[in-house]
Amino acid sequence: MKVTIKDDTEKTVEQELGPGSYKVGRGEGCEVLLDDETVSREHCIIEVLAEKSVLRDLGSMNGTTLNDKRVDESELKDGDVIALGKTKITISLGGAAKEEASAEGAAEAEQPKEEGGEAPESGDAGEEAKPSESES
Repeated sequence: MKVTIKDDTEKTVEQELGPGSYKVGRGEGCEVLLDDETVSREHCIIEVLAEKSVLRDLGSMNGTTLNDKRVDESELKDGDVIALGKTKITISLGGAAKEEASAEGAAEAEQPKEEGGEAPESGDAGEEAKPSESES
């Protein structure tokens, strides 16, 4: 995963995040260090897991916003924008996580649809009744 960090002066920094847990804030112990006085010392955590990435607020005073909505915890998607104080962090999922999300979307698109727009249920529910030979 790559994060693009942009502060209120439009200064941009990119940082790669491999699997693991990353503390985000202005404190010295943070793996993602922000130079923004409106951000808590330990503001939030980004967890990068094999199957997904998660954002979790750490009880910050000004809160954590994901795509203009305040969140305590949320799964991250490609293109998400995290706002912490005056700083914005854009998420770019790379490699397997992005390919997996694309594959899931393609699999859903390939599902057969009935006229009502819903995929047929398993069994005979989605098929029209055919007259038997004795009824013809």
